[in-house]
Amino acid sequence: DSSSSKKYKSFISFDVPIPTNGEVPQSFVDTLLAHFKKGEILTSKVTKYILREMLALCAKNESAVTDISIPVNSTLVVVGDTHGQLPDFFTIINANGLPSESTLYLFNGDFVDRGTHGLELSLILFALKLYKPNSIFFNRGNHECASMNEKYSFKSEVIGKHPTSGQKIYDLFQEVFCQIPLAAVVSDKIFVTHGGLFSQPDVTLKELAGINFKRQPPKGELTEREDIIFKELLWSDPQGLPGFKQSNRGAGTVFGPDITTKFLHDNKLDLIIRSHEVQPNGFSVVHNNKLITLFSASNYCGKQTNLGAWITIKNEGNSSNNNGSNLVQTFHKFSADPVYSATLGIGGYKHDEMKKDTIERLRAKIVSCKSTLRKYFKALDLEYTNNTRTTVPKKGLVTILEWQQALQTCTHLPLVPWCTLRNYLVEIRPQDNLIDWTEFLGRHQVFLSKILEESWEDLWMHSVTELMFKQKDSLADIFSEMDQDKNGVVEIGEFQAAIGKLGVELNKTQVEQLLNKIIGDPKRYEGGVRYKTFMQKFQMTWGKLLQEELEKKGIVGNGILEIGEAIYSLRGDNLKEVFAEFDLNHDGILSFEEFVTAVEKKLNLGNEYTREELMEIAKILDHTNCGSISLSDFKKEFSVEALDVQWEKGMVSVIVEEFMRNKYGMVKAFEMWDENGDGEISREEFRKGLEMLDEMMFHQMSVEQMDQLFDVFDKDKSGRIDKDE
Repeated sequence: DSSSSKKYKSFISFDVPIPTNGEVPQSFVDTLLAHFKKGEILTSKVTKYILREMLALCAKNESAVTDISIPVNSTLVVVGDTHGQLPDFFTIINANGLPSESTLYLFNGDFVDRGTHGLELSLILFALKLYKPNSIFFNRGNHECASMNEKYSFKSEVIGKHPTSGQKIYDLFQEVFCQIPLAAVVSDKIFVTHGGLFSQPDVTLKELAGINFKRQPPKGELTEREDIIFKELLWSDPQGLPGFKQSNRGAGTVFGPDITTKFLHDNKLDLIIRSHEVQPNGFSVVHNNKLITLFSASNYCGKQTNLGAWITIKNEGNSSNNNGSNLVQTFHKFSADPVYSATLGIGGYKHDEMKKDTIERLRAKIVSCKSTLRKYFKALDLEYTNNTRTTVPKKGLVTILEWQQALQTCTHLPLVPWCTLRNYLVEIRPQDNLIDWTEFLGRHQVFLSKILEESWEDLWMHSVTELMFKQKDSLADIFSEMDQDKNGVVEIGEFQAAIGKLGVELNKTQVEQLLNKIIGDPKRYEGGVRYKTFMQKFQMTWGKLLQEELEKKGIVGNGILEIGEAIYSLRGDNLKEVFAEFDLNHDGILSFEEFVTAVEKKLNLGNEYTREELMEIAKILDHTNCGSISLSDFKKEFSVEALDVQWEKGMVSVIVEEFMRNKYGMVKAFEMWDENGDGEISREEFRKGLEMLDEMMFHQMSVEQMDQLFDVFDKDKSGRIDKDE
C-alpha cells in the first residue's frame, strides 16, 4: 500500500547477475550479504529468481520431518526465532562462518514478521540453501503463514519494498513457506521443532513425517488428528505442571514434563529443542534437562533487553552407543548491537531516528546489570586503595576508557560504541574528564509504581529498620545470651536467628546485605559478627543538620533526637498515627502550637525545653516556611535510618532489578501458575511461583515478604491477583 511504499522509499536497490548454469556460487551469496549490510534492497527480478529456485528445490522433498546427520568432527548450528532482525543473523554467521560440509545450520522457524528485514533475512537464507543445499535446513514457524504475515509486518514490508511487484513476490513467499518441513531429527537423537508437543496421544516420528504439510496451517476449531498435530508443532509451549491444557495463545497446547518424557521414550530420542518464546538469556532448559527453548532475536522488537542465543552441536565421534555419534552441545549467548547496525545502514532508518530507542534500550540494559557493574567499579576502587591503580586521583572515579570496559564486560555488549554514546548515558567531570561511577549508577534505576513505592517498601523494608531500632535493647540481650564464650562474636546464622526473634524476618542474603551496609567489608565478619559494634552503629541518625541549627541558636541538648526517641517510644511503627494524634483540630497539618503542646504533654518533654526552644524546633521542621508542619515534613525528619545508609532501599532495589532481569520468566511463570486459565492466581500459587523464581534470583525474598507483596497487589482483598496488576 502507499503507506508501506512511503516508509521504504529511501531504500536503494541493487542487482546481481542471475546464475546461468543452475548452481548458485558463493560470489552470489557474498554480493547479497554485502548489499544487505548497507541496507539496500534486491531487485524484484532477482528476488523472484531466488524464490522460484527454492520452490523447485523444495518440491523434491515430501517428508514433514527432515533427517539431519552430523558428520564426525562437524558441527550443526541451531538457530531459533530471528524475526527479520538482520543484525542477529550477521552476528551468528560472522561467528560460525557460511554453511559448509563441516558447518551445518538449522534455522528453527519465524524468519519474518515484527523485525524490519524479514524480506532480506529470508532471501539470504534461501540463497544459502541454493548455494549449499545439504548444509542448511529449515523448520517452519507459526509466522511462516499468510494469516500471521497479514496481521503483522511481513506482507506490508514486501509490498512496501517492491511497490510494483510486491503482491506477486509475497505470493511466491507463501508458496515457499508451504514447502518448509515442520520438524527435524538430528543424528537420530534430537527432535527439533518450532513450537512443541501435542495433546494427541502416542505421536510417532513416522506419523509426523507423513503429515500433509504443503499447505497453509489449519485454522479454527480442529477435529482431525493430523490438523491438530500440525498446528501444535507450530504453536505449543512447555509448562512446569504435568499433563497438558489449552494454550492462552489461542492456538496450540501447553505440555508438561511427563508429555516430553513419554514422547522421547516412545521415539528413542534424547532431547527436544524448540523456539517460539522470548528468553531473557536467549535459551532455557526445562523438563529435567530434556527440553531446550532457543530464541535468537536479541533485544526483541527493539524494545526488550533479552539476549539471543544459538546452539552448536558437534559430533566428536567414537561412541559405540549412538551409532558412532558423540554429540556435544554448547550454548552461545549474544546481543546484536543496534547502534552499530544503524551505522551500517541495517534497519533502513536514519541514525537519528534510531537513536532514541537505542539509548533507551541501553539504559535498560545498564539497569539490569547494575549489581555486576557496582562490583566491577568497587574492584577498581580496591586497586586504588592498594596502590595498584594510578589512573585517578581518588576512589569513586573512573576514566572514560575504564567506564567503557566495565560496560562492555558487564552488559555483554562489546560492539556497542559506549564512548561515542557517553554524553547520553553519563556526566563527564569537566575539571579532569573523569566519571563518578556512583553518580552514573544512581541515574540508572528502575522506578517502582506508586503503589509499590508507597505500600510494599513501607510495609516491608522500612518496618524492618523501625523494629530493630525500637527493640535494640532486647536485641542486645539476645545476642549476649547467644554469645556462649563471651567473646563478643556470634555466627551469621545466630545473628539471623536473633533478629528473627524480634519479628524481623530476613533471609541469609538480606542479612549479609545488612551487614555489608552497616559493618562494611564482608571480610570483617567472616569469622562472625561483633554484635556490640553492630549495635553501636545501628542508631537513629535523623535530624543531624537540624540539630546543628539548634546548636547555632543556643538550644542545648539533643532536641530532634530526643523528640524522635520519644515518638518511637510512643508509637514509632506508625508515624502517620502519631501525626494524627498531634493534630488536635484534624486539619491535616500541625500548627507550631500543636507541635509544642504535643511535645510537652504527650511526649513529656516539657521539663527538658522551654516553650520558646520548642517553638524554634517547630520552625526548623517547617521546611517550606509556610507557618506549619506537614505530614511529609514530619515523616522526613522522624523516619529511622541506620548511619544515614538506607540499606532497606538498597535491598528493595536489588529485588526490583532482579525482577526486571527475569521479567519474561515471570510473565511465562504467571501463565503456568494460572491452572484454570482465568487470568488470576491465588496467594499460594503466587508464593510458590515466586519461590521458584527466587531460586533464579539468589534467594532475595522471604516467605513473609512474598506474602506482603501479594497483599499490595490484591487491591480488592479477594485473595487473588491478575497479571496486569
